[in-house]
Amino acid sequence: MIDWKKHLEDNPEFLVLNKQMAKSYGKIDSEKISKKKEKEVLESVDEKFKIILLQFFKDILHEEGFESIDYEPIGQSHESYTGLCCKIKWASGKVTSGIGDAHYCNTNSFAKYYLGPIAENRSFVRAVKAYFNISMLGADEIGEIPKENDTSTLSIGAPTGPIFTLRKASKEKLSITSFDEFKQFLRDRVKSHPKEAWIKPSEYDEWAEYGDWESVKKVKATELISKIKRLNQ
Repeated sequence: MIDWKKHLEDNPEFLVLNKQMAKSYGKIDSEKISKKKEKEVLESVDEKFKIILLQFFKDILHEEGFESIDYEPIGQSHESYTGLCCKIKWASGKVTSGIGDAHYCNTNSFAKYYLGPIAENRSFVRAVKAYFNISMLGADEIGEIPKENDTSTLSIGAPTGPIFTLRKASKEKLSITSFDEFKQFLRDRVKSHPKEAWIKPSEYDEWAEYGDWESVKKVKATELISKIKRLNQ
């Protein structure tokens, strides 16, 4: 396996500042900063404030070598929601996957008109990260953070987001309508099929506190949607 950290060090142009994170921690006063200022801040902060551009992941994919890349839809796509699971079969024989979704609440400006490609890039980046065990965020994983009281943005995205799709899939594929029923279904799957990892041991404490559908993290919701779909197949 190639050394992805060395490749990143040799190609610093693929590393940029996570301006949302930097601003929230007081590293910068505004997200609109000069290239010079961005470079100065990059040199003074740790990894959590840095994100990697898409081309980097494409580079290491081709350098490592792969046999195939496949994309599987997650749930039903709409004009305001697209979810995909990317599966990469590497030259080594190992297979990794990544889930990415795009909707009006987690995309920026013009990206709202290209939800398919955004979901594709996000799932691809996560599949590559899974192979190399990369902990840093990819730039394509970063979406817009809705402002408080911005009901217009939230109302557009919510009806077709991953939580909505999870509830819909549970009702149509599993005949489950309440969240308590869904939690019981997950408990049963964990006991009877532990290797499927519907809920990982590290997630048990979180799920014990969940009281409704909206408590589920969106990333986990897209993962569960994919599992429900495969279960029915």
